Amino acid sequence: MSFTATLQARNVPGVSVREALNQVRMAIGNRLSFRRLLLEPVQPRRLAMVEVRPDHKSIETIYDLGIQLIVLDQPGHWLEPDDGPYAHLREALVPFDTNIYAHFGDRLTRTLEALRADGVITRNDRMVTAVAGVAQAFGFSTSPAAAFEKPRISMPRDYPRSSAASPYAFRGPQISKRSCARPMGTSQFGCSIRWW
Repeated sequence: MSFTATLQARNVPGVSVREALNQVRMAIGNRLSFRRLLLEPVQPRRLAMVEVRPDHKSIETIYDLGIQLIVLDQPGHWLEPDDGPYAHLREALVPFDTNIYAHFGDRLTRTLEALRADGVITRNDRMVTAVAGVAQAFGFSTSPAAAFEKPRISMPRDYPRSSAASPYAFRGPQISKRSCARPMGTSQFGCSIRWW
């Protein structure tokens, strides 16, 4: 390990500056060396990601960590082409219907059983509760699925709800930015709030 730094040091009786710097280099090498932290090599893990967004940096980070990524998404996904610029970042792309309403949990469970994945994640808000439930069923490390049901948990019972078919949709206040104003000469800021 090479370590280059400019340090200003005072002469300490009995210890030369060069010797002090060598001790610092050795201490840093001993503390930050992965050979000292990990006695055995890290075993590769397989991570299934449902509906992957086009976020190249996070996918590259997953790859750099030695995690084998399996993408579960619709055909035509940006990671699908085997000769594409990002194909090396994934182990496989499994065509998967991401329709949340058509027995999503059952389909995801069957797919994960066949893949032998070590974990499953999504970054899509409409799927996070269902994916967390499946992860719980497999015994993967996750928060309880109920913790992701934000509209149900964070709103009072009498809070107006949407009549939409989606259990994840709810009606809430909408703030019109055009109606926000601060009257001249006052320190109060007011907005008109209306319901959808």
